Amino acid sequence: MVSEKMTDDRVVKIFEMPKLVLGDVLNAYVGKPNKCRCGCSGKYFVPKVNEEKADKERGYAQPDDVNDKAVQRVINKMTKNASKGVELQDGYIYTQVVGQTEYSIYRVRE
Repeated sequence: MVSEKMTDDRVVKIFEMPKLVLGDVLNAYVGKPNKCRCGCSGKYFVPKVNEEKADKERGYAQPDDVNDKAVQRVINKMTKNASKGVELQDGYIYTQVVGQTEYSIYRVRE
């Protein structure tokens, strides 16, 4: 998670985001920094193109989470602020705090 030390081999700091399109993203998260990610302090968004994959991974359907515009906003925000540093965990989870908001992108794993 975000609270892990940067010395953890699973977490590295990067300063440039890869070029992502909606099809690359399983889900995106926007919430309060340093809180749990159960959804009580933030919200998950899923691109329509990966709705079935996201439903399968979490084990249930959540149609209210499908929002291409919100996912694209997270991609844009993290790309714009990447020079300030982004944590990359396990090679597929990108997390960044901007102001009082934490943004995360979970890439699709094949």
